[in-house]
Amino acid sequence: MVALLADEVTRIAMPDVSGCTWEEKLRVVVSSSPQVYSQFPGISAAILSQSLKPLHWPHALRLRTAILDALREAGLSAHLADVAYIQFATITMSSLILYENHMAPEPGDLRLQNIGEGIARSLDLMIDDIKRIAARPS
Repeated sequence: MVALLADEVTRIAMPDVSGCTWEEKLRVVVSSSPQVYSQFPGISAAILSQSLKPLHWPHALRLRTAILDALREAGLSAHLADVAYIQFATITMSSLILYENHMAPEPGDLRLQNIGEGIARSLDLMIDDIKRIAARPS
């Protein structure tokens, strides 16, 4: 049931990334994900737990395909695109789990903005790594 809800939320709220460069696609998905999924606690964990399995939901599959295509457009081999997809899914969905669990902060919690900065920095490092790997001679 949660997977069906996640697929419908993806259909309704995830921006269209067609026409974007590979880097823009990754950034749009990461920047949109908190607004799209954080309204539905538990969806991020469900998506992450299913992220490597065969997908039977059309909108989730469309999004996964767009991300994998972006990684290949960046110049990664099919194998390295798969590895980068795992990294991307982990950065995006696990950070949303942190957001969900921070909605009722306790004294001593890291500030919510630190989570956002951590996500942005992780994506920057990932993109820099992709560019470096893609620029290597074959």
